[in-house]
Amino acid sequence: MYFYTGKSLDGFENAINNLLLNSGYEKVKHLDCICMRNCSMSNEDDMSKWFSPSVNTWESMRYLGEALGLKEQIEIKEIHEKKSMDLLPYENAPFVLGPVTKKKLFNKIDANFYDGNRNYIYCHPQKGQLIIHESDGVPYILVDEGDIVNFIKGRSVTYQIFIKPKGNLKIPDRKETLQRWLTCKGIYSKAVNGIVNYDYSSVKGLNASNELELQFGVQNYMIQNYKIINLLLEGMADGKKYSDLFQEQAEKAAEAVMQRDLHKLAEVIKGMEELLVQAISKEVTL
Repeated sequence: MYFYTGKSLDGFENAINNLLLNSGYEKVKHLDCICMRNCSMSNEDDMSKWFSPSVNTWESMRYLGEALGLKEQIEIKEIHEKKSMDLLPYENAPFVLGPVTKKKLFNKIDANFYDGNRNYIYCHPQKGQLIIHESDGVPYILVDEGDIVNFIKGRSVTYQIFIKPKGNLKIPDRKETLQRWLTCKGIYSKAVNGIVNYDYSSVKGLNASNELELQFGVQNYMIQNYKIINLLLEGMADGKKYSDLFQEQAEKAAEAVMQRDLHKLAEVIKGMEELLVQAISKEVTL
């Protein structure tokens, strides 16, 4: 399990950037970091949701609005399963919908085993129809009202996100983002189900489904960590040193998962979190 770019298990970055582009703005780098979605993750009772962002959609979009100077332009609507038709009409404006049930889009192994409170899809109304785009394999397809209802099934709440094409985009400052991320790390990591203090020794006798859930969850954790590491290493004087250290942690995490050694995995996660906080703290004070 090596660090790499170009992958997102829930499509949030891709969907929001598509929405920004089609609302008259520019794409934004490091969007998950700006939204604080990867500052803290949690483990719930359901293993298919392990390593999910602690920061919810409302909070993520609030952080994004503040960072980009678009607080007044962002509009969020809650869609509840029993009232899924509240989503309609589409208001003749592009929007992001999520989290939706990905297996309703297409049948894929990760969709059947790992949830992680995802997926987010970009939606564009056109001539009374709705075109959706899911970045991991379903590009721009036409759907009807029945499909939309199915996407929302099983979700206590799904969000419909609009960005009004008005005003100028502020470019987020790198160190300000890192400092805000560090502050939020301290706030959200105190959650009851925080992954650092989770009792992994209590997880025993994993069946095949649980093992797949764990593998996808850890993959999501490492991908999200890479995003903040990538932002951190941009212009960092001793970036090569920290890059090697993070790579070492990623390899240990992969080994722990392959060996089904949850005690070792707990140690790796703790080490990764401590290294991140140490490196970012050092960078923002320079």
